[in-house]
Amino acid sequence: MPARKTAELLLQVGRLVQAEGYDGELSPAQWMALRYFARANPFSRNPSAFAEFQATTRGTASQAIKALEASGYLVRQAIQGGRTKRQPATDEQGQKSACA
Repeated sequence: MPARKTAELLLQVGRLVQAEGYDGELSPAQWMALRYFARANPFSRNPSAFAEFQATTRGTASQAIKALEASGYLVRQAIQGGRTKRQPATDEQGQKSACA
């Protein structure tokens, strides 16, 4: 099987698994964002790093983050040493959902 076909099949399987695992209140993209921020190191907790991880645009990643913040799954935490910069982080509800 050609490498491209194998890669396409793996992506399709990944999307199916992703869609199966979310808790029903969140879209698969939001669920993936929640799981990412629950596990990401502090340097990777930003929309650009998430967008790169998901192979999507920064705007799409930002929309998923905003939806999670509005639903109470993510909160903005101040970055140590930065007065105005804040990064997404899971709160108790978000951590519980991401690890379920």
